[in-house]
Amino acid sequence: MAEFSYYQPVRVIFGAGKFSRLSETLGELGVRRCVLVCGGHFAKGARELQSACPEIAAVFSGVERTRSSPALPRPRGSPASAGPG
Repeated sequence: MAEFSYYQPVRVIFGAGKFSRLSETLGELGVRRCVLVCGGHFAKGARELQSACPEIAAVFSGVERTRSSPALPRPRGSPASAGPG
């Protein structure tokens, strides 16, 4: 196996109505732009969420389950990605 280092501090928020607080949560974290990453099954909901949350700069809804994961895309200047799952 190739050598690697992996570090991923993650905050996971669960519960009904949490999408409605996404803009507020991103503000608390100091995030002004992010990418919403999701599977194709959530594409329609993701676009609706993007309309309601100005911090979402782009939606990437082409995520598929694979053995290896590519790097998450981020628009220029976006320090974060959000992924409903």
